[in-house]
Amino acid sequence: MNHELFDETDFYNFPDKKELENSLYWMGENYLLYLKKDFLNAFQKQDPKTILVGIKCEEVPEFSYYASAMDGKMLGIDATFHLQFLLLDGSERHWRINGICKYFATELNTVNMKVKMDFEISKSEEV
Repeated sequence: MNHELFDETDFYNFPDKKELENSLYWMGENYLLYLKKDFLNAFQKQDPKTILVGIKCEEVPEFSYYASAMDGKMLGIDATFHLQFLLLDGSERHWRINGICKYFATELNTVNMKVKMDFEISKSEEV
């Protein structure tokens, strides 16, 4: 299992950035930091003092691609991640949260690009 530390968060078992750069270029230079920012913002809406200690990729991410029938230009990419989070809440309790995260990137390569994220929690436990 690989391990990387970015911005005080541990990332485990994620594919190398070079392997996914064609599928996740719309997330910027470092898709791991993009994931962290998205989820930290979501978790901090419930508890502003939440710290994201670590994220583990449980399965290889899955992708669906949508291209124009007219010219073959890429129109959209759906990305599915099976993730596990380790959080420290404002009361200094640790939580392990498992879930499936789905990103829907549309209107790629245009000024109107949109990204939507859905996250479904499958398990949450204090550890």
